[in-house]
Amino acid sequence: MIESVGKCMASLIHELLDILKEEQACYEEILACSKEKTEYIIEGDTNSLQILTTTEQSLTGRAFQLGKKRETILEDMAIVLGQDPRTLQLTFLIQKMNNMPKEQEQLQNLQKQLTTLMGELKQVNEQNGQLLEQSLEFIDFTVRALQSQHSGAGLSLYEKQGQTTDYEGHNFFDRKQ
Repeated sequence: MIESVGKCMASLIHELLDILKEEQACYEEILACSKEKTEYIIEGDTNSLQILTTTEQSLTGRAFQLGKKRETILEDMAIVLGQDPRTLQLTFLIQKMNNMPKEQEQLQNLQKQLTTLMGELKQVNEQNGQLLEQSLEFIDFTVRALQSQHSGAGLSLYEKQGQTTDYEGHNFFDRKQ
């Protein structure tokens, strides 16, 4: 009985390692997309940004599916260990793997790498969010400036030598009435 539990756990650990490696690769691709997105945001390249966002959404869907598989494996491990599946954590598993030092080390390394990767991804996404917010604020400012400049009757603009001229502007934007 104990031997079959050990074989079952060993199999689950190898499945977990495989899924975590796939998740790591997927999140590395997402991070690369996020960094590329930063450049497109700065350049204002909306076409490339749109294409990249579609790619990123596909990768995020893949990461979600891998996360579901990981959760299923962890639930199975919790059952074998007699633990509550909702509270089982990698740190606990790592501590229980003394009889599998190679896999224990791999799991520790993957945990560290994924934690670092997620931190970097969070930082890049926050930066992208700030850049997008700044872009939207600039667009809003520009639109308001254009509207106010072109909406006032009798607005005067300076010409050469300090002379003014009346400016009858027209609105650049269609309005529904």
